[in-house]
Amino acid sequence: MGQEIGGIPRFDIIALVTLSKDRVIGGRQLTLLAENKEEQDAISQELATTLKGDIVKLTFGDQMVVRRTQ
Repeated sequence: MGQEIGGIPRFDIIALVTLSKDRVIGGRQLTLLAENKEEQDAISQELATTLKGDIVKLTFGDQMVVRRTQ
Protein backbone atom coordinates (compact mmCIF):
# COMPACT_ATOMS: atom_id res chain seq x y z
CA MET A 1 0.00 0.00 0.00
CA GLY A 2 1.03 3.65 0.38
CA GLN A 3 3.96 4.86 2.39
CA GLU A 4 3.01 5.35 6.00
CA ILE A 5 4.60 7.45 8.68
CA GLY A 6 3.64 6.35 12.16
CA GLY A 7 0.76 4.30 10.76
CA ILE A 8 -0.77 7.28 8.93
CA PRO A 9 -1.27 6.76 5.17
CA ARG A 10 0.14 9.44 2.85
CA PHE A 11 -1.76 10.97 -0.06
CA ASP A 12 -0.81 13.17 -3.00
CA ILE A 13 -3.15 15.96 -4.03
CA ILE A 14 -3.54 15.45 -7.77
CA ALA A 15 -6.05 18.19 -8.53
CA LEU A 16 -8.12 20.93 -6.93
CA VAL A 17 -11.41 21.89 -8.57
CA THR A 18 -12.84 25.16 -7.28
CA LEU A 19 -15.65 27.59 -8.01
CA SER A 20 -13.68 30.57 -6.69
CA LYS A 21 -11.00 32.23 -8.83
CA ASP A 22 -9.48 33.55 -5.57
CA ARG A 23 -8.47 29.99 -4.64
CA VAL A 24 -6.65 29.20 -7.89
CA ILE A 25 -3.08 28.96 -6.59
CA GLY A 26 0.21 27.50 -7.73
CA GLY A 27 1.71 24.23 -6.65
CA ARG A 28 2.28 20.71 -7.91
CA GLN A 29 -1.41 19.91 -8.23
CA LEU A 30 -3.57 20.75 -11.23
CA THR A 31 -5.98 23.54 -10.24
CA LEU A 32 -9.14 24.02 -12.31
CA LEU A 33 -11.82 26.70 -12.08
CA ALA A 34 -15.32 25.37 -12.74
CA GLU A 35 -18.22 27.60 -13.79
CA ASN A 36 -20.85 25.90 -11.60
CA LYS A 37 -21.41 23.02 -9.18
CA GLU A 38 -22.46 20.57 -11.90
CA GLU A 39 -19.29 21.24 -13.90
CA GLN A 40 -17.20 20.95 -10.73
CA ASP A 41 -18.71 17.54 -9.93
CA ALA A 42 -18.22 16.32 -13.51
CA ILE A 43 -14.59 17.47 -13.71
CA SER A 44 -13.74 15.95 -10.34
CA GLN A 45 -15.35 12.62 -11.23
CA GLU A 46 -13.64 12.45 -14.62
CA LEU A 47 -10.22 13.21 -13.11
CA ALA A 48 -10.68 10.72 -10.26
CA THR A 49 -11.71 7.97 -12.66
CA THR A 50 -8.94 8.68 -15.17
CA LEU A 51 -6.17 9.13 -12.60
CA LYS A 52 -7.38 6.37 -10.24
CA GLY A 53 -7.91 8.77 -7.37
CA ASP A 54 -10.58 9.63 -4.84
CA ILE A 55 -12.62 12.81 -4.44
CA VAL A 56 -12.52 14.74 -1.18
CA LYS A 57 -15.24 17.39 -0.86
CA LEU A 58 -14.09 20.20 1.41
CA THR A 59 -16.50 22.09 3.67
CA PHE A 60 -15.96 25.41 1.88
CA GLY A 61 -16.96 23.97 -1.50
CA ASP A 62 -13.72 22.97 -3.22
CA GLN A 63 -13.06 19.39 -4.30
CA MET A 64 -9.67 17.66 -4.21
CA VAL A 65 -8.70 14.60 -6.18
CA VAL A 66 -6.21 12.61 -4.09
CA ARG A 67 -4.32 9.36 -4.55
CA ARG A 68 -2.56 7.26 -1.96
CA THR A 69 1.21 7.32 -2.50
CA GLN A 70 2.96 4.08 -3.39
